[in-house]
Amino acid sequence: MSKETFVRDKLTLVSYAQASCFGWLIFGSGPAINFLRDDLHLSRAMASAHSLGMSVGGVVAGLSAQKLIHHFGRGRLLRWASFVLIAGMLMFLLGRALPVTLLGFTLCFLGGVTIVQSTAAFLSHHQGRYASAAISELHGVAAGFGLLSPVVIGLCVTYGYGWRIGMSVGIIATVATELLRGRDVSKYGMPFSDEVETAGHDLPGALPRAFWWACLAMICTSGVEYAVMLWSSDYLRTNGGLAKGASAIALGCVVGAMAVGRLAGSVLTRKFASESLYRGSLALALIGFMGFWSSSAPVVMILCLSITGLGLSLHFPFGIERAIVVSHGRADRATTRIAIATAISSGVAPFLIGVLADQVDAASAFLVVPIALAIALAVASYRPVRVS
Repeated sequence: MSKETFVRDKLTLVSYAQASCFGWLIFGSGPAINFLRDDLHLSRAMASAHSLGMSVGGVVAGLSAQKLIHHFGRGRLLRWASFVLIAGMLMFLLGRALPVTLLGFTLCFLGGVTIVQSTAAFLSHHQGRYASAAISELHGVAAGFGLLSPVVIGLCVTYGYGWRIGMSVGIIATVATELLRGRDVSKYGMPFSDEVETAGHDLPGALPRAFWWACLAMICTSGVEYAVMLWSSDYLRTNGGLAKGASAIALGCVVGAMAVGRLAGSVLTRKFASESLYRGSLALALIGFMGFWSSSAPVVMILCLSITGLGLSLHFPFGIERAIVVSHGRADRATTRIAIATAISSGVAPFLIGVLADQVDAASAFLVVPIALAIALAVASYRPVRVS
């Protein structure tokens, strides 16, 4: 639906709120998994197995979402995704054995990835020419809410309440979002009908080759984002000497920088070419992370981590918009393929770093991040996308 102005109506705001609930889990999962590792006396490799559960959940979401959207409609799927997210968070928080927390984390990302891909596809149809700004703002608001997650978790740990109390805010917020949405979910997407043309559904045909180049860049950046989220607080503890609660709170700096960058990205796209901003953000993240990786001074590490967050901020919203643009009218299909690919990379990269950190050391293991960023920058430069 083409619009003359960018309107933040109730449908758009509910999409922002639902993505923010998943943002609470994403940005709090790094310190949460590290605290869980302490509670259950796990190695880094065993703790990072949660990232593989995250991959499984994301892949299942990507494989099933398009068929479910066609049969039941995007509106119903978004509501069901909230329920699955709530169930997964309860299992993750209440579980006292690794298999239970792994299953819970898998369900979290089954629901969460469905939310991310479906809200992006919905806004792509709903906001028309302002889809890029809306998707960037969607992730900016989610990151802004997620910013509070590591801070609240760190404060809860510091004052003796435990990390689980901080994470449980996400459950309350998800319930509130579904109450705000109301009973009628049809406006978010009705079931597909072969007999009746339904607005907001994909055009027939295969995804073009240009899409897969855009997808490759997203595979690299998604692996980087989740690796930074999962292991930065641990790296601040081991290499920067910060206490448990302080390392979790410090992670709020990178999340805050991501929120600022994504909200700014919504404005910058109206003045500058989003493709130039995308490549610039890749370079900025690479420079910032190298500063974080090479330092052992807490202040310098946090400053460079914040710069990294600014760079990371535009990778997913611009990346998914690039993929949707080159899909040529196949937004749901593009986002489901992106969900599968990025779910695998976002699980494998943190797990690989965890295994390497146990076998070698954390600093050497973290070199996975700049290598992936360099590949993404090379691909984006070699295969640029024109985003209107």
